[in-house]
Amino acid sequence: MSANGDGDDEIPGRELAYRLFAAEYDDASFSYAESDEERAPNYVITPTGARLNRVFAVGTLTEVTSVNDEMVRARVVDPTGAFVVYAGQYQPDELAFLEQAEPPAFVAVTGKARTFQPDDSDQVYTSIRPESIATVDADTRDRWVVSAAEQTLDRIGTYAGAAELDLSSEKLTDALLEADVESGLAAGIPLAREHYGTTPSYLAALRACAL
Repeated sequence: MSANGDGDDEIPGRELAYRLFAAEYDDASFSYAESDEERAPNYVITPTGARLNRVFAVGTLTEVTSVNDEMVRARVVDPTGAFVVYAGQYQPDELAFLEQAEPPAFVAVTGKARTFQPDDSDQVYTSIRPESIATVDADTRDRWVVSAAEQTLDRIGTYAGAAELDLSSEKLTDALLEADVESGLAAGIPLAREHYGTTPSYLAALRACAL
């Protein structure tokens, strides 16, 4: 099974950039850090068990709005929903790109997966902090949609199979690794099971969406 993103899975030590649909990313509400160290990787876990540090998304840039003097918010729409992208002073190239962009336009975004929960709300919001943004053509967008659908169907199948195993979280991860499941997904599925209790009906609806 592969969860590779935009080819950077060949770079040792670098996190995979997952391809997934906005609909699933928007349903994510669980994130954690590997440790208390400042540079420890942060992960967002999706209902199918994708363990996201980085995301690769392609879609239509529909709007760019100013949050404040140093940050903009952009919406990148795929066939299932919208990714929210925040770029600020720590992403100068991406900020400049978005400030000069003229929606609508097809764009490819690679960036860090993030969640945010307002103090006065139970709602958790997902976003992407961009590492790179580029204008792309319709063929690139279409190929991304196909690959995102394929990877989503792969994860659904792996999660459904794992759900039938009566194993503790640690043993489930070990069993998935022995079955050659990508390490991030093998670690993420038990966490998704604990946090979301992802149901067969959710998987079926996401599968129909992907198809």
